[in-house]
Order: sequence, then structure tokens, then C-alpha cells
Amino acid sequence: MDIQLGLLGTFETGFLYSPIIIENERDRALLTGPSNSQLDLRLEKRFFFGQRLGVDIYFDVTNIFDKKNVIAYDSNPIGPGPFLFQERGIPGTRLVNSQNGQVLYGPARNVYFGARFNF
Repeated sequence: MDIQLGLLGTFETGFLYSPIIIENERDRALLTGPSNSQLDLRLEKRFFFGQRLGVDIYFDVTNIFDKKNVIAYDSNPIGPGPFLFQERGIPGTRLVNSQNGQVLYGPARNVYFGARFNF
């Protein structure tokens, strides 16, 4: 029985951004956004057909726990976007910043499956 299981974890610190609400005008410090992490899984089974032929069937799940990773925030100065992020950690009310098309959240859970032929 040729079964393989793999786990891959990625962890990154939060991005730096300039504060919107400033108490001291001379303060040049940057704030740090939330950290991001995700755990990916791959399950693979190999089948042999003779000496040299075979097929690998695999099943991948990315972001197993469906963690909402914030990778940007709505920086549109019109509206509550930047203030909402700095005060409450909410990146925006949309998934995509309509100004420049930047995605605010990282990828959600995804499931893939496929086959690889060996000859």
C-alpha cells in the first residue's frame, strides 16, 4: 500500500501600514496588521501497472481550517475604510478594494484533486 500524507504550514507576520489616526504629528511609527497562517494537506495514492507504468491520484486541501487571512485593507480615504481597520481590525466591507482591485482577504479553503501518470 503506497499512500502518502503531507502537511504544509505557512506563517507570516502582518504587513506594515501607516496609521490614519495620529495622536502625535511627529510620530513616524508604522502599525502592524494581523499575522497570517494556513495549513495545507495532500493525500496521495500510487497505483502500479507492471514494472514501469503507474498512476498517482492526489487530493489537496489548502487552508484546511478556512482561516480568514487579512492581506490588505480598504485604504480609500473617502468612507470608513482605513479608520475601521485601524480601530477594529476590519479590512473593509467588500472582499475586493474597488479602487485598485486589490484583494483584502487571502484565499479561502480550496479542494483540488488530480492524477499524475508515470511511464
